[in-house]
Amino acid sequence: MLLIVGVLGSIYSGLATPTEAAGVGAIAAFVVTGITRRGFTWAEIRTIFTSTLRVSATLLVIVGSAYVFTQLLVVARVTDSIVGFVGGLDVSPYLVVLIIMALLVVLGALVDASSLLLVVTPIIVPVIETLGFDPLWFGVLLVVNLEMAVITPPVGLNLYAMKSAVPELPMPDIIGGVAPYLAIECGMLLALLFVPELVTWLPGLVE
Repeated sequence: MLLIVGVLGSIYSGLATPTEAAGVGAIAAFVVTGITRRGFTWAEIRTIFTSTLRVSATLLVIVGSAYVFTQLLVVARVTDSIVGFVGGLDVSPYLVVLIIMALLVVLGALVDASSLLLVVTPIIVPVIETLGFDPLWFGVLLVVNLEMAVITPPVGLNLYAMKSAVPELPMPDIIGGVAPYLAIECGMLLALLFVPELVTWLPGLVE
C-alpha cells in the first residue's frame, strides 16, 4: 500500500512526472523492504545494485538501438511509404487494424514486449492516424497486445518469471495454464476494437 500511494500519489499530486515517480517507487521499495527485513547486508546491497546496473544497461542498449532504427526509418522515408500504401488500400480501416493486431500478436511471441514497443510504435502510429483512428484508443490496444506478448511462448517473459518463482512446476503446465488468459485477452482486444467508447469514455470525461 505504501508503494502504491507513493508512486500514484506523487503523480496525481503533481509532485513528480511518471518517470520521476518510477524513481520514487524504486527508493520506496528499497526502504520498505529494508524495514520489513530489518535491514540489508552489504553483500545484498551490492547484489541489488549490480542487478540494477545490468538491467539498466540492457534497457539503454535496447532504447538506443531503437532510436537509431527510428532515425533510419525517417531518413529512408519508410514510414511515409507505408502510410501511403495503407492509405491507398480500398479496404475497411478496421480490417487494417485487425491485420496490425494479428501481426503484433505474432511478433509478441518472438520479441520481448519492450523491444517490440520501441520498434513498431514509430511505424504504426502514423498509419493509425492516417486511417482516422484515435491514437489514445490505439495505445490501449497496443498495451493489451503487449500484455499478451509477455505470456505467449516462446519469449513470454512472465512464463519464465513464473518458472523461477515455482521451479518444481513444469514449463508445459505453465504454458497450458496461460491459455485461458490468452483467450480472455483476445476477447478484450476485439471488444476494444469494435467498441472504442470502452477506451475513450473515461478520458473524455476528464477532458
